[in-house]
Order: sequence, then structure tokens, then C-alpha cells
Amino acid sequence: MDLYLYSDGGCHNYGKHKGVGSWAWAAVRPNDVLVKDGSGHGEENTTNNRMEYSSFLNGVEWFIENHEEIRTVLGK
Repeated sequence: MDLYLYSDGGCHNYGKHKGVGSWAWAAVRPNDVLVKDGSGHGEENTTNNRMEYSSFLNGVEWFIENHEEIRTVLGK
């Protein structure tokens, strides 16, 4: 059965200077059943792009560790 990866990350003070960031990801079945999720927050002196990448990479890591095939990646 397909499993979708949703990911997003952000940073306070985006566009001005480095700030505090957070990220999250979710592995979801097509019928909207949540299989697994993960998040991180409070990372200081970071950027929005770094948090976006952290979200995606942490999600992909879970897929690899659990031998799940990524069918579609959806980001905000």
C-alpha cells in the first residue's frame, strides 16, 4: 500500500537573520491514516531552508530504516 511523506520546516525571523527553527514530517496512507511522524524544535541559529531539509531528511531516514518505499513526497 502506498505511503506518502509530508514534510515542512520553518524558522522564526525568516528572511532577516538566523533564528530558532522547527521541523516535522508525517508518513500517511492514502486513506489519511497516520503511520508515523517526527519533529524537532528549538534549534537555534538556523535558517528556514535548513529546517525544510531537516524535515525531509528525517522522514526519509524513517522510510529507509523501516524498509518502506516512498511513492510520493509532499511538501508545503
